[in-house]
Amino acid sequence: MEAFAQKQREFIEEMADRDKVMREQFVARVNKKEEEMKRREELLNLRTKEINDNFEDELRRIESQMHTLREEKAKLESKAAGKKAKK
Repeated sequence: MEAFAQKQREFIEEMADRDKVMREQFVARVNKKEEEMKRREELLNLRTKEINDNFEDELRRIESQMHTLREEKAKLESKAAGKKAKK
């Protein structure tokens, strides 16, 4: 009977050790995955900022071109109106 109790204690200890190792491995995998996700999120945020900055630059450039074209149109229209008035 004593041998059985000894074997049972050894088995319980072995299972506890295995459980501890598995938990540690699980925590390590979770931490590694969290670090990877954090790194990817940072890269994604950088890419998003880059895209937004490029968009803003392009928008300013286009708005500037539109302003220039409106000014040219107004000049041409005023010249055309001046020629009609002379006739």
